[in-house]
Amino acid sequence: MVRGAKSAGVGRQLPLLVTGILLPALLAFAWWSYREVKSIATVAAGERLRGVAREVAELSRGTAAARTGQLRAAAADTAIRAFLRAPAAGGEAPALAVLRRLGGPADPEPAVELWNEVGARVLVTGPVANEAMRAESQSLFRTLAPNDTVRHGPFHSVAGGVHYWVIARVRDGERVIGSIVQRRRIANSATSVRQLREQFGENVTIYFASAGSSLWTDLTGAPSAGPVAPVPSGQAVRYAREGGRRYSAATAPVPGTPWLVVADEPESAADARPRAFLMRALAIAAALTVLGAATAWWVGRPSV
Repeated sequence: MVRGAKSAGVGRQLPLLVTGILLPALLAFAWWSYREVKSIATVAAGERLRGVAREVAELSRGTAAARTGQLRAAAADTAIRAFLRAPAAGGEAPALAVLRRLGGPADPEPAVELWNEVGARVLVTGPVANEAMRAESQSLFRTLAPNDTVRHGPFHSVAGGVHYWVIARVRDGERVIGSIVQRRRIANSATSVRQLREQFGENVTIYFASAGSSLWTDLTGAPSAGPVAPVPSGQAVRYAREGGRRYSAATAPVPGTPWLVVADEPESAADARPRAFLMRALAIAAALTVLGAATAWWVGRPSV
C-alpha cells in the first residue's frame, strides 16, 4: 500500500517536474533565437535601405547633373551675354528664347529670371515670383562664392508642391555680369513612382530632404514633414514621426547638391519576420512541453 501510494505521488509530481524544467529552457531558447533573428533582420534591413538610398541618390545625381549642364549652357549662350552687356540694345527676344528652353517635364512653363551683376531682375519668363519667393532667391544669391558657377538652394513649399531655386553665374571672360535664376519643382511621373515602388517594395518610402530646410518631399513632389529629430547624412538611423510611429532609415547625399535621399520603412515591417519566428518558436515550445509532460506522466503512472 505504502509503495503504491508513493508511486502515485511520483506519477503526479513527475509531469510537473518535467514541465518546470523543460518550459523555462524552451522559452529561454526561443527568446534567444528571436533576439538573434531580429538582430540579423535589422542588419539586413539597414543594408537594404542603404542600397536603396544610394541607388536613388545616384539616379538623382544624374538628373541634377543634366539639368545643371543645361543651365551652364544657357549661361554661356551669346544671346544672354549680349543682353546683359547692353539691355537696351534690343536683344530681349533671343535671350528670352534661351531662358524658355530651360523647362522640363515638371516645368513646361519654366520660371526663370535673368539678373544683372548686383542681383536686380532684368528679364523674366514664366510665373513671376512673389515677395516671399523673391526673398528666398536673394538669400541664395548672397551665399554665392566668387568661384561658384551653379548653386542649388533648399526646398520651399509653394502651392502644394516643393520647389527650389538654382542660380548659374553668367561670365564675360573673368568678370561676372549676371546670373540665371530658376525656380524648379520636385516631381516625378506616375510611371516612375510606380516602378520605383515595385522595385524597392511597398513598405519602403523615398524622401528628399535638403540642408537649410526642415521640409521633406516624397517621390511625387508632395510636401512632407521631416522626423522629430534631425537625420545625419550618410548613416543608418532610427527616428519617430508625428504620432510616435518609429521608422528605420538610411540616407545618402546627392553629389553636387544640398539634397539628401532618405529611404525608410516602419520598424514594424522590419520586425514582422522575427515576430512570426517567435510565435512559431513559442508554439513549438508549448507543444514540446505538453509532449514532455505527457511522456513523464506515462512513464511515472502507477503500474497495475
